[in-house]
Amino acid sequence: MELRYCILQKRYLKATPQQGYQKLVNRLSLMLLEYPPIGRKFKRTARHRRYIVCLTQQILADILRNDTKIQTEIQWIEKFTDNSYLRQALLFAVLEEYCGRMIEDQPFLLHHLRTLCPSLHSTAKWTYDGDLFTIPCAA
Repeated sequence: MELRYCILQKRYLKATPQQGYQKLVNRLSLMLLEYPPIGRKFKRTARHRRYIVCLTQQILADILRNDTKIQTEIQWIEKFTDNSYLRQALLFAVLEEYCGRMIEDQPFLLHHLRTLCPSLHSTAKWTYDGDLFTIPCAA
């Protein structure tokens, strides 16, 4: 909880919801780029940066939709405050802290992506149509 408060205070409390979301996506995108298979495929150019931002947004959307722990946190935030600005800031802090937690020696964000897509190490077949990543995931 102390880490979450530090994240909230440092990055999201004084930011608008749009700025907060941008900060969250940027931080998590950098986390993805540190993973060797992704970092090798996507150099740090502006074009590749857009790809990684898109991928990060897709992962976040999946976590928000399907992760029961995050759903529980969202319910807690809703009970905690009626202020939509504070709700957003708290959600961003929760997501950053949660995605950065280490699971099997990797941040949860990567663990989640690898769980969804066991073939993640083979980035050669990834496609990007400008709005959406297609990653060959095992069904």
